[in-house]
Amino acid sequence: MTYNWTPRGFSAESFDHESSHWQAEPFGNKGHVKLLLLDEYDAMTGNAVSENFYIPYPHRLVHFEAKHTDGDGAVNTTALTAAQFKVSKKWKTTASEDAQWHVLWDFSGVVASDFVHVFGDGYERPPSRYEITVNTTNGHRMYYEVIIQLLDKRGREHV
Repeated sequence: MTYNWTPRGFSAESFDHESSHWQAEPFGNKGHVKLLLLDEYDAMTGNAVSENFYIPYPHRLVHFEAKHTDGDGAVNTTALTAAQFKVSKKWKTTASEDAQWHVLWDFSGVVASDFVHVFGDGYERPPSRYEITVNTTNGHRMYYEVIIQLLDKRGREHV
């Protein structure tokens, strides 16, 4: 049996973290959620621009997509100086508990306007914080779409 599932208390606001600007909406079936920027795109500054979001539930990363355009919204294939999709990982050491970023996908230097990465079963995560960092030409735009699948408390999908 297949059905849509969302945790009790699910809301778009529960995905907002620190200074993030994301909206979450149910997508498709089996507990999938689509995350999009509230402002539709990030305006590039010629320096690294980062977006953070937090997923407060056990989940599986399914799909990440980015689109690069010029300031007028026309397709642009200028290589991105820096472009990474990262997850915050806490490492317990004898001295302390340090949080560090682990790069899930580096698409720096790629000459394209559309960037797509499909994840899958190996990308099941506990509640986690993510960051997308991109550096490209001042005035250009970056659009993002992240699709996740929410899992139950035991890390199982509902099918």
